[in-house]
Amino acid sequence: MIYFYYFNKASEESLRDISDKLSVQLRSNLHDVNDRALQLAVVLSKNKTILEACKNNDEDAAYTVINDVVKSIKTLTKKLVRVQMITKEKNIFVRSWDNVYAGMPIEEYRHDLNYFKNHHTPRTSLEVGRKLGIRATVPIYLNEHLWVL
Repeated sequence: MIYFYYFNKASEESLRDISDKLSVQLRSNLHDVNDRALQLAVVLSKNKTILEACKNNDEDAAYTVINDVVKSIKTLTKKLVRVQMITKEKNIFVRSWDNVYAGMPIEEYRHDLNYFKNHHTPRTSLEVGRKLGIRATVPIYLNEHLWVL
């Protein structure tokens, strides 16, 4: 009887230890994915062609650049990345997976954009939708107009 008690106690401690290690690893992996998403968003937000397209309100030029980058990432890494740019009015400017919804208002769906009313720093968040995803959001200020990538 005493043997079973100590065996169960040791098993519980082992399971708790394994669970703690897995939890630490998961947090570390999520942090790494957040960092990579933010890095990509910041790099895209500094792209001169994208910035020029925003200044000229040229959705086609922005779509071409963003779509090329996303296709390259998919080809080289087998990872699906989606990029969307949003205007100050919270309308879609361009998104990488199609070019037919430009001008569509999304304020109703993207309450997270209100963050940029008071903050000027990029951010990442966990997004729960059809799948679990990481969203990196970077504000772009051009001539006092806010764009969000």
